[in-house]
Amino acid sequence: MRGDDNGSAAILVLVVVDDSVDIIMIIKIRDEMDALRMALLVSPPDTALILCLQLDLDITKEGIRPRCGLHGLAICRHRVRGPIPTKDGTHECSVSFAPSLSSVMPVNAYRSATFFPLPNTVPPHLAIYTDGHDLTGITTLIITVPVDGTSLIAETCNIMQAFPVHRLQPLPPSTKLLPLPTTASAHRTIPFVSSAAASSPSTSQLAGSATAPDSPTAAFWDYQLLFASQRSETAEPVLLRVAHGSVPVDFPRGTYYLAGPGIFSDDHGSTVNPLDGHGYLRAFDFRGSSDEVWYSARYVATPAQREEREAATGRWRFTHRGPFSVLRGGRRVGNLKVMKNVANTSVLKWGPRLMCLWEGGDPYEIDPASLDTVGLVDLVGSDHGDRRQTDGGSRGRAVDVAAHFLKPILRGVFKMPPKRLLAHYKIDAKRNRLLMVSCNSEDMLLPRSTFTFYEFDYNYELKQKKEFVIPDHLMIHDWAFTDSHYVLLGNRIKLDIPGSLLAVSGLHPMISALAVNPSQPSTPIYVLPRFSQSPNQDRNWLVPIQAPSQQWALHTGNAFEERDGNGNLKIQLQASVCSYQWLNFHKMFGYNWRTEKLDPSFMNLVDGSEAMLPHLIQVSIELDANGTCYGCSMANLSNIWNRPADFPAINPYFSGQKNTYVYVGSSSGTRRFLPRFPFDSIVKLDLSNGSAKSWSTGDRMFVGEPIFVPKGTEEDDGYVLVVEYAVAKQMCYLVILDARRIGEAEAVVAKLEVPKHLTFPIGFHGFWSTK
Repeated sequence: MRGDDNGSAAILVLVVVDDSVDIIMIIKIRDEMDALRMALLVSPPDTALILCLQLDLDITKEGIRPRCGLHGLAICRHRVRGPIPTKDGTHECSVSFAPSLSSVMPVNAYRSATFFPLPNTVPPHLAIYTDGHDLTGITTLIITVPVDGTSLIAETCNIMQAFPVHRLQPLPPSTKLLPLPTTASAHRTIPFVSSAAASSPSTSQLAGSATAPDSPTAAFWDYQLLFASQRSETAEPVLLRVAHGSVPVDFPRGTYYLAGPGIFSDDHGSTVNPLDGHGYLRAFDFRGSSDEVWYSARYVATPAQREEREAATGRWRFTHRGPFSVLRGGRRVGNLKVMKNVANTSVLKWGPRLMCLWEGGDPYEIDPASLDTVGLVDLVGSDHGDRRQTDGGSRGRAVDVAAHFLKPILRGVFKMPPKRLLAHYKIDAKRNRLLMVSCNSEDMLLPRSTFTFYEFDYNYELKQKKEFVIPDHLMIHDWAFTDSHYVLLGNRIKLDIPGSLLAVSGLHPMISALAVNPSQPSTPIYVLPRFSQSPNQDRNWLVPIQAPSQQWALHTGNAFEERDGNGNLKIQLQASVCSYQWLNFHKMFGYNWRTEKLDPSFMNLVDGSEAMLPHLIQVSIELDANGTCYGCSMANLSNIWNRPADFPAINPYFSGQKNTYVYVGSSSGTRRFLPRFPFDSIVKLDLSNGSAKSWSTGDRMFVGEPIFVPKGTEEDDGYVLVVEYAVAKQMCYLVILDARRIGEAEAVVAKLEVPKHLTFPIGFHGFWSTK
């Protein structure tokens, strides 16, 4: 296809990936252009969407428009009849166009094209742009792809780069297939990476040069693919293939549930922070018969999810904002709507109920057999139980007045529940109780924090309820308990008044109303009495214990207490923390809501800054018989392992009791351009001697949160489950580790393969339910 001397022209190079077609542009340019962005989208097997650049285009920063209205962008269906190898090692592919399916105009050019054969690792979504470089004088740009799909190469000049957006997988008949759009979706361009990363040897050298995973481009692609949307669901459980080893004969019968987001980009140009993606529940069912493990996955059918996914077509249109995202363009009216409860953070199976939880609202009950959504569960709506309130003087009364006016606004206009459950819960195995915590919704904007603790038996009968009003503005994501106390590591925040106005107006995410408050050099720790008969009742629980280091608490592994013969109490707590200076509400997971881009550099600081990133600590608190604190220390959990780490897990039977082992996700640091996150290792920490043993996955593979599955009475007698994300192959595996052999070559006892068309993005938190 040719344009005139002043125009732009393009031909298409078609790349077969599995049974679908990928498209790479070979662009001939005769004038300067500042930006060229195109999304190339692949459809289900043997059909694809083709984005074709027509003749005589003006390409500017504002976009692409045809001259004289004669030509434009055409999107057509086509069927591949090939590929056919040729003598010179390339392939030819016959393409038949169906003019009646063109979304703009019929296209009858290019009955065949020559292309380079590629494996199935090439992401089908590409965004190509020039980042403002001057292209004057360049006559030809030939863009090719290395054999492993790690980067695009611009021969002749080093100015163009391509990155994946969110993949839309073709699905086999065995799964529930959502209808796919018949036009290309608008996707956001991924941030530009240095042209040095795009430069590459000639085509003959591609196989050798592209195999190394340690490059800026490979790192960027891998990070994006970890958050690739999965739109499909299983209609029936799918039997997983055993890719390595075998499921141990003594592996307990039960189900591993994993919660997390499933979609990050809709079909109309909006993207969201991973924390705002709709909940996508995954279930791995161990039925106790040989190697059979069955996999299921369903979206949590919240009202927002049902509204944002069109039932007839399966297309998505985001209409509600989340706490960390805003909508763009004509969808901005959604920024004034109620924040959606996406039920994507954690999952719990307790008694007869399976529930998915989110930080900002009530949990959703799920049918354990089908994963169908039953509906909202109001566990904390009642107002009975033991209540402890305090009089904060004139300041406290002023806050009460402010709360009085805030409540009808938050509940009436923004539809917030009076109390919002934290997504993190605890199970007291000793007493067989479920422990949960709620916060008052209005306290998000007030200089106080109201925490209400609930304890349920196995039938959800409320055994006790205790409320604590703390005169400090805190944000709590996770917490801990002991035999006689609840323990909170306080994260100090403050109201951001300009940000609040922008948030309420819909111009900024709701999280803009809050800001981290690093005004104090310490970490407040609240040791709250769990029972009315708890020891140290004379202690003023409103006065926090000040840990000597300022840290932002992320997740807790466990806490326990020991009392000596004199009544002195020692509490030890294991947790993951990070620096106030690193934490940024506007860049969670590296997502910038202003640019709608995921930037892995935020999670991978330069050398010398590891202490700012998530890492593990042990807090020791010493109280005398009267409850007076005479010692508080905060130290690294291990003197040997000091790499960034998070998601601490223990044997659940030892929760609230003295434990020796903690299992965490961590980074081996072997990748130069992703040295700290995503994690690629599981580490077993021995608290008795500070030792650490680790297992690491392979190149271009990541892991999520570990879950301990006990099989005996000893603390480390069991298995560790973790999902391995093989982003280079766009595959997921459930890995079974022998907890006692972590650190040895035989640590992996089995690896189960999730079908490629069901590959899912990284999950958040999981739960093991023994049958």
